[in-house]
Amino acid sequence: MNLRKTTETFVYVFQERAWKAAKGINDDASNAGPYHMMPIKVSNHQLESLDSVLFVMLVSVLKATSQVVAGVKYTFEVLYGESTCKKGDFLAADLNATNCQLKSGGRRALYEVELWEKPWENFEQFNVKKLRNVAADEEL
Repeated sequence: MNLRKTTETFVYVFQERAWKAAKGINDDASNAGPYHMMPIKVSNHQLESLDSVLFVMLVSVLKATSQVVAGVKYTFEVLYGESTCKKGDFLAADLNATNCQLKSGGRRALYEVELWEKPWENFEQFNVKKLRNVAADEEL
């Protein structure tokens, strides 16, 4: 087994799921700001908001775990940050790293995201909680 290829595959899978959670954050009524938020870092759908008009965006995976439980339960710690994409100009469902960039100096926050998937039932359930705000210059 190629460990590097396996690790790269898991990182891709976890990032893909963090982007799904970002769409929930951006659709959440409490995220009343003008810009979308995007995932910045993933470390382990109701979300506390950064109260931004920008979408949130994902940066990378910091920590991720998975567990088989009548499906798969993923747990992530995700750093989300403001993007340059204004709400109303984009739908959250269309948001990705290609069409939306991270806002330089924008607000950031660390979230815990749990995703339970049962693909054979077309089932996904997100549980998300804000852990804390993260300063723009803080390294994680």
